[in-house]
Amino acid sequence: MPIYEYKCSDCGAVFEILTTSEHRDNMVRCEKCNSASVVKLLSAGTVKKGSNPSPLPMSGGCAGRSGFT
Repeated sequence: MPIYEYKCSDCGAVFEILTTSEHRDNMVRCEKCNSASVVKLLSAGTVKKGSNPSPLPMSGGCAGRSGFT
């Protein structure tokens, strides 16, 4: 089951919700203030190349050594 991370636009709280993909679009409310004004955050990930995990490039766009063209 995926974990989705949200940030409340009213109180600024950041929280995670473990859910099924079937229920991911249900109304999400802030766990701290119960506001419905929340935004889903883009979670950071990693790329595994061979046996050594390496983080995604943080800057530089799609040029250089990022591996993207």
